[in-house]
Amino acid sequence: MATDNLFRPENGSSLIATARAMLETHGFAELHPNAHEADAFITGNAEGELGFAIAAARAGSAAETIYYCKAALLSRLGLVGDSLSIEQTRTRGWLVGMFTSLEAAFEPEGMSE
Repeated sequence: MATDNLFRPENGSSLIATARAMLETHGFAELHPNAHEADAFITGNAEGELGFAIAAARAGSAAETIYYCKAALLSRLGLVGDSLSIEQTRTRGWLVGMFTSLEAAFEPEGMSE
């Protein structure tokens, strides 16, 4: 088609090359292109990797990377704000407890908050 010569997705996003590489290196290229579950998994995987990449780029240490990953996960799961249900509050507490312990495991002695 003539319009294909005009379509240059790389001009619209600096992530196109990364997305193509992910499709290949993660084995996603073989997944059925019309399967909704595959599309959801691929998108979720990319979001998770991007969340980690942003956390790692912001952080100055492994502990800070984990802290930022924790914040991103809580946000993604909708576990932020003042109107959480009891079960959401428990799940938030579970995740905060786990990630805080993980953060502390990467901090030098005496440096944890």
